[in-house]
Amino acid sequence: MLGVSNTTASNLSDSDLARLGAATSMYWSRPGLTLVGLGGTDAVEYISIDHLVEISKSCFNDEIGSDLIAFTAAPFDRDEHGWVLIPKAVIRRTGTGSDAVTEVLGNVEIVESILGASNDTEVSKDSENSDGAVKAEFVSDLDPDVWKETVAAAVDEFKTGGLNKVVLARSLSAKVKGLNIHKVLEALSSTTPLSYTFAIDTLVGSSPELLISKFGNDVAAHPLAGTTKAGDDPETNGNALIASTKDQWEHRITIEWFLDSLLDYCSFIDAEPEPTLVRAGNLLHLGTKVLGKSRDIYSVVDLVAALHPTPAVGGSPQKEAIEYIAEHEQLNRRCYAGPVGWFDAKGDGEFAVGIRSAHIDQGIDPKNGTHVTVYAGVGVVEGSDPELELAETEAKLKLMIEALAT
Repeated sequence: MLGVSNTTASNLSDSDLARLGAATSMYWSRPGLTLVGLGGTDAVEYISIDHLVEISKSCFNDEIGSDLIAFTAAPFDRDEHGWVLIPKAVIRRTGTGSDAVTEVLGNVEIVESILGASNDTEVSKDSENSDGAVKAEFVSDLDPDVWKETVAAAVDEFKTGGLNKVVLARSLSAKVKGLNIHKVLEALSSTTPLSYTFAIDTLVGSSPELLISKFGNDVAAHPLAGTTKAGDDPETNGNALIASTKDQWEHRITIEWFLDSLLDYCSFIDAEPEPTLVRAGNLLHLGTKVLGKSRDIYSVVDLVAALHPTPAVGGSPQKEAIEYIAEHEQLNRRCYAGPVGWFDAKGDGEFAVGIRSAHIDQGIDPKNGTHVTVYAGVGVVEGSDPELELAETEAKLKLMIEALAT
């Protein structure tokens, strides 16, 4: 690892880092940390989440460099394949403002060659070509009325006692002309500055939900479940969300499951006694911070495999909810609602839940438009109203659609 405060890397602005990350599809940013992978990629395929655990333990070697970082956006389906992306070098910025420290991990020469030898960062300025105003008309991949029927059928299913909650998602697609991923990342960071903004492989988004992080033995998570619009009166709407029996019950399912799932992996694990409000753009969520101490033998990827998919994106009981989704949802989620993040050779790292996200086909196509799919899901429980659940998906989709239109 090499500090590079006296090189061109330290002179990069946050916008420059977003440009570079948009170009490489290896970008992760949240308050206090930005990571950008550079210089080509060693891509390692895994065939399931469980296989990812094995792969993560053998990704780093002397040739690649044990001080590097690997990125991945894992599929929602635990048994679908994905890719670990290991760059030749990583620019890492920690801290904020005047206290920020910029470092280069891995091959410093690669970074210097990309940025230029004389503080010239112009090479990163136009990593995405845009032919002017963004043009797109997003169309629902499943008729909204049919989707509402699916929600109603799920509510009826609760009467049999087999399910407590099931998360149903929907998607919209468009050919987007004038797409500029760098501008999308900047728009997301501006709208949701406290979220985890990412462009990893084909998944781009800004998730408010920390699935799990591990640094040393310190473990943290921030599960979210229960949502409402912030609207013109966020205080009133937030108080109504806190008072909602339905949303509090849905949230409690997630937190109890979370603690049970981590118990065997941690010497200590506990959660805040009551959820608090978390704002992400136009939405308010119920969130509960979870903190613990991991046992030495486990990495952050072990913890990811133990948790995914949580009741916040799958349902409860987990097995029955996932089977119901596979049979009834009529959607290939790909990496939507899957774990997205990074890990290193020490087993440290952090993963968000890949919500508020879009799949963007590789390569910008200014002439014909780039195929983009945006996703949103809702937790369906006993008493859910299909019309209200559809409205919630529309509110969640708004964040990505507006960012894609910048």
